[in-house]
Amino acid sequence: AKNTLGVWQDPMFQWVVYMVSDDWPGRKKKKKETIDPTPVVYAWDPETRLTAQLARCDRFYGFTPDGQQFGCLVPGQEEKAEGMQVAVYQRGSKQPLKTVTLPVTKRDQVALAGPGRFVYSKWERGESGETSVLWLRAGGKDTRVTNPSVSSTILFVLRDGAVVFMSRSTDSVDDAVHDGDQPYIVTVGPAVSADPGYTGASGASVSLTNLDDDPAVVKGDANG
Repeated sequence: AKNTLGVWQDPMFQWVVYMVSDDWPGRKKKKKETIDPTPVVYAWDPETRLTAQLARCDRFYGFTPDGQQFGCLVPGQEEKAEGMQVAVYQRGSKQPLKTVTLPVTKRDQVALAGPGRFVYSKWERGESGETSVLWLRAGGKDTRVTNPSVSSTILFVLRDGAVVFMSRSTDSVDDAVHDGDQPYIVTVGPAVSADPGYTGASGASVSLTNLDDDPAVVKGDANG
């Protein structure tokens, strides 16, 4: 459907969880109609054929590995530079248990690795340019998980709370010219696979920055 923003698997295999929005590109508004752009997360039970609203939030971060809690980005924070609030809900009551502030922006990933445990990505600038680094929040303490020299992406969280992620690096060619930091784009070509569902699929382009490590050349007078 045009208004479906995502579908998630329930770790307890009881629900089909999906997010929808009443405001989507091309939607024609009726006269005097007021549309709430905040997406809504629903849970559909295949056995009872009933649908229940889980939360209204800007982003859904999925469940804890045991399925007893789920996380959402508190609405109204899409324009914040950093320090977004994530609301944690109880599965049974569908009521918020607590709100946690994480040092993330709208382009970062967040995953619930267990009660009180969050894995999140954070873009950092270093010698290799700007990379996505994974961090773990546990017991109120933040710990870096991946090497900042490569970009890492959260794939999924296992039942035991272990995080499966993918790291990638891009090496640029040294031009030996002091020309400042230069932006560039890595284009992902079509996939080649024996699975017809994947072959030909193309990933999104990645914007990177090549940091200038060459010293500036100072021109002086030959006569002193």
